[in-house]
Amino acid sequence: MKTYIYILLSISLIACKTTASKSTTALPKGTKKITEKEAVVFAEKLIEGLKYKEIADLDPAINRGTTTTKYASAIQQLEACLKIDPSQAAPNYVLANIYSKDPNLLTQAAELAQRASNADPKNEYYLKTIATIYENQKEYTKLTDVYRKLHDLNPTNLEYAFGLAATYMYQNNNDKAIGVFNEIEKRTGMLPELTNQKKELYLKMNKFEKAEEEVKKLIKEYPYEYEHLTILAELYEANDKKDKALEVYKELALKDPSNPSIGLSMYEHHKSDKNTNEAFQSLLKTCQDAKINIDEKVKIIIKDYYPKLDNPSTQAQTIELTQAIAKAHPTEAKAWSLQGDVYSKAEKLPEARTAYIKTLEYDKSKLLIWRQLLVIDSELQDYAALLKHSDETIEIAPTQPDIYYFKGAALVQLKKYNEAIEAFQEGMLYIVTDAKLSAEFQARIAEAYHYLKNYAKSDNAFNTALQLDATNNSILNNYAYYLAERKTNLEKANEMAQKINNQTPNIATYQDTYAWVLYAQKKYEEANTWIDKAISNGGEKDGAILEHKADILYKMNKQDAAMEYWQKAKSLPGVSESINKKIQDKKTID
Repeated sequence: MKTYIYILLSISLIACKTTASKSTTALPKGTKKITEKEAVVFAEKLIEGLKYKEIADLDPAINRGTTTTKYASAIQQLEACLKIDPSQAAPNYVLANIYSKDPNLLTQAAELAQRASNADPKNEYYLKTIATIYENQKEYTKLTDVYRKLHDLNPTNLEYAFGLAATYMYQNNNDKAIGVFNEIEKRTGMLPELTNQKKELYLKMNKFEKAEEEVKKLIKEYPYEYEHLTILAELYEANDKKDKALEVYKELALKDPSNPSIGLSMYEHHKSDKNTNEAFQSLLKTCQDAKINIDEKVKIIIKDYYPKLDNPSTQAQTIELTQAIAKAHPTEAKAWSLQGDVYSKAEKLPEARTAYIKTLEYDKSKLLIWRQLLVIDSELQDYAALLKHSDETIEIAPTQPDIYYFKGAALVQLKKYNEAIEAFQEGMLYIVTDAKLSAEFQARIAEAYHYLKNYAKSDNAFNTALQLDATNNSILNNYAYYLAERKTNLEKANEMAQKINNQTPNIATYQDTYAWVLYAQKKYEEANTWIDKAISNGGEKDGAILEHKADILYKMNKQDAAMEYWQKAKSLPGVSESINKKIQDKKTID
């Protein structure tokens, strides 16, 4: 705006001069003598050009059309001025501003701006326009000359001084840039921004001692602004001067004990120095400090500790750190979810569950946490908790089919079979196109009907499941096993049991099922062969498999051996409710 006021004053001066002379008129800042009539036309064209430029500048469709089309009227008027006197500063300057808006017209813009400056060499606006154009063109040598002129015209203007220094830096002429910064410093006194800039330049020039000196000068000038000590410590760290960095960190800890960043800096220092214990102690103090942002702590735990939880020492340290974070930020959901994740990976499931429950106290919207909680309930075989938590999850996510699956599974284990069927059926309403998931739901419905002894509906549900997923080992296995239990359709059971063992060999559960089908078919020798396979593949710790081995041996008239296996099975999970009766009566129960 000040520039255009200057131009308008020029126009006023033209008007005044036209009244003083009837033959020729000298336009301001120009070199050509023109007639009174030309002067009047010049003034009119310039005013019109400024007006059209102003209209184009205010056009809301600012990106519409090219620069030359958008400003066509303004350009036409201003070029008419230059035909009258091409050396006049004002029209050259305004045209330069218009052309500088288009990257393809920067060369013309520079020429016009230079003409304006030639007509009025001390006009800072003209020089600044040239500087902007050269900067966009990356003409740094020319840009240096312009800023030097601006700096000479107005030595106290810090913008020009910084601009001059910047042009030197663009050209990697760092000594001259530092020289300009030193001039500025003489006028302004020591400024942190200047000192840090000089420090960076000295480092680029591999002059570490000079960079160090600059920061120390800053610390001396501002002894109570401790961030400068941090800068010095970081300078030492970056240049592999670990001992000096540690000395500065210790000084910082004494002078500014409430500074939350010191602990993190000390941690990074000790970590890079491979001093694991000292790093842990520094990080522990940081985690205990409620003033330090929790996100910084969580980021370090996840990056540096979580991947190493298999190491017992690291695991113990990580748990201690997450406990400290939760104590410092007791109402932050992420503090508890981090702790839950750590306990979960460390296979401390009761502790993980407690942490996840705390997470959900502060943020019930985290569906991922709800799912993790349900998985842990299931792994802990706490089916009452699984039912409770699945109901709570359904309240916040009523259209997620897997949550109904958890609920149904809990109800089956709690022997609430009709409710389980309802849960599975409701969950299936939210399955859109996933045939395999639908098959899993149908199989669980079949299982519930089996326990209700509604075998027709159970078989129907199993058959529907296999229509949806014919090669699902789990469904084939359960269906075959239940048929064997009922001693019904044993040929089909045998076919399915063989299929899963062919698809996935050497799995104890599947081998046990095939043995049990053969047992139901009274093929005891074959059954014994397959049950031994199951035992050799990990079944020796499964009560159900050892109990089946005993039953098979009994049918093979090896009662003493059978009794031995029943006794072994009794102390293991998975045995039937009739195990004690078998031992007491010394025989199977068919």
